[in-house]
Amino acid sequence: MAWFAQTLADQNIELWLLEEHGQAVGSVRLDGLEKGNHWEISIVVAPEARDRGIGTAALKLMRQQYKDRWFVAEVLPGNDASRSAFLKAGFTPGIPSGTYVAAPDRKDGSD
Repeated sequence: MAWFAQTLADQNIELWLLEEHGQAVGSVRLDGLEKGNHWEISIVVAPEARDRGIGTAALKLMRQQYKDRWFVAEVLPGNDASRSAFLKAGFTPGIPSGTYVAAPDRKDGSD
């Protein structure tokens, strides 16, 4: 509870709760809001809700919601489901290994 309260109070963190059919199934956390357009993204999907595309859908939603932002994620070795979700959501492998990056959507012609 202390972590949750601290996260909600932190002006540099945005926390999105994921639901499926009215049931909580996970969360997406955006860290580094003070850095402007470069955010670290973290996602957790409940074990009973995995393998249904929820993580991929949530990551795609974040990219649609914040088209002008860079997202960076770190995926731990062996977490193939997370790696797959980031790749399906349009993230590309970065350096160092285990890092995934999504650039801002520049389809509108801006830099």
